[in-house]
Amino acid sequence: MMPAAPDERANWSESQHNQRLAYYTCLQSFLTYSFGWTRHDKGLDWWRKRDFAELDDRTALIRAVWHTDDTLMGFFAWCTTVDPALAVRPLKRWARDPDRRPLSLDKETETAVMRALSRPPWTGGSDPMHLGGGDHGGAASVSSAYLGGAATEPSHGRLLGADPELRQAVFVADRVEGWYEMLCEEGADLPELPQSRNWRVDVYVREIGFVGTYRRSRATGLWFAGRHELHMAGN
Repeated sequence: MMPAAPDERANWSESQHNQRLAYYTCLQSFLTYSFGWTRHDKGLDWWRKRDFAELDDRTALIRAVWHTDDTLMGFFAWCTTVDPALAVRPLKRWARDPDRRPLSLDKETETAVMRALSRPPWTGGSDPMHLGGGDHGGAASVSSAYLGGAATEPSHGRLLGADPELRQAVFVADRVEGWYEMLCEEGADLPELPQSRNWRVDVYVREIGFVGTYRRSRATGLWFAGRHELHMAGN
């Protein structure tokens, strides 16, 4: 189930803030760990210029939830305010030469961005949802101790059934915490394939289920699901 859109007319309360946080963190984490985006502002701007077309099942989902809820523009507007160096933080350990250039917008889009930033929930300081740096959405790439949580037993993940002939493997993680980090570490040990071909790794997280079929981009160094064109749009 997807988080319900928060009621921005309601007075602030802890439960309302938590609802907002869950709603926007879900989107942020999806863009980071499925699309493999280091720059959500670039990726969403690229998609916006294509009228938020349904380019695959994932963009169809985002369109059906956040775009339909009329909240996607506000999230995009906030993304344009994030320091590009901070934006790449969740994936910077694995990203090859990430883009840290500020996003250039036309006047019409700048006006729309400023309008969106003047409305709740984006008016409560520079980072009202505490999304900056990916800490809340970073459970897939960092430990709970890094995020200030209680220390827990380490998560475990491993590759199974790696078949160079089929270029396929399966990766299974026992928990959400750190699964992307473990995929990057385990995936680095896969042997090089002839003719610069890519491994296709079916990723399962036991607390979630099937996450997607991932490849490692030779351009960015990052693991991602879906089409490479969509991955590059946000990098």
